[in-house]
Amino acid sequence: MAKFFISYTGMDSQKAQWIAMTLEDFGHVAFVHEWEVGPGQHIAEWMERRLAECDHVIGVFSPDYIKAKYSKSERLAAIWKDAIGRDGFLMPVVIRSCELPLTVEPLNRLELIDCDENEALLKLKRFVAPPKRPKIKPNFDEIRSRGSTESEPPIEPTATAYDSNRFEIHRLPTPHSLDLIGRASEKALLTREWTERKNRNVLALIAEGGTGKSFLVSRWLAELKDEEPVPYAAARRIFTWSFYSQGSKGQITSSEGFFSDLLRSFGENPEDYELLAKVLGAAGICEEAA
Repeated sequence: MAKFFISYTGMDSQKAQWIAMTLEDFGHVAFVHEWEVGPGQHIAEWMERRLAECDHVIGVFSPDYIKAKYSKSERLAAIWKDAIGRDGFLMPVVIRSCELPLTVEPLNRLELIDCDENEALLKLKRFVAPPKRPKIKPNFDEIRSRGSTESEPPIEPTATAYDSNRFEIHRLPTPHSLDLIGRASEKALLTREWTERKNRNVLALIAEGGTGKSFLVSRWLAELKDEEPVPYAAARRIFTWSFYSQGSKGQITSSEGFFSDLLRSFGENPEDYELLAKVLGAAGICEEAA
């Protein structure tokens, strides 16, 4: 758990409070002057006290933030405390395009521009987390083509680069919280089976409805995507599907849509009903008529 001083200007209040509340959802503490400074109280005294108490200052950067005088005093105080950026005291988060001050430009920063909420959640959580060694060892055969000697120019990433068209994970239910507690062994199992591939093509997660199977897979895939240098451990394609609404609200769930989208995802014609029938037959869902 860390304590974050949220430095922002009034024009960016809503986005700054979203950042603060999200940090609290992650288990951190956020200091926000709108939450703590009441009528007649001295904001400068609050700033001095909270800046001394916090572990990091998150500067919510925008054109208005850079011009605002109180925001500038907070930013300069943070820079003065960690002049060369060794401790990462000032953590810039850019929410609107702007020209950063020269003292801030060299710092590692997060940009939350043109991204949806789920993407922003994952980016923010990764940004405030301490650096760590990747869990998955890079695949040597997949990365060796990127350049054999230091004197050669780097080769542009090919099929191993991230391509959202090859990784379809949007069909999994979106959880209300990003916290996943007590599932380290299950995630380790998924990672081990995924990377070692001991001639097993199917891994079944069996549990009662509502226990978090979809959430587990969703969070595990999100972490696997962030692995460097090759996302998803060099997988060529990922296709996900969830029957989350099955049995609820009187809805009738059919596997036809699943197989149709699966064929399309893997480059087949989804209207090739003969092929679809073969796939359904292989899955034991339908049989050829006599």
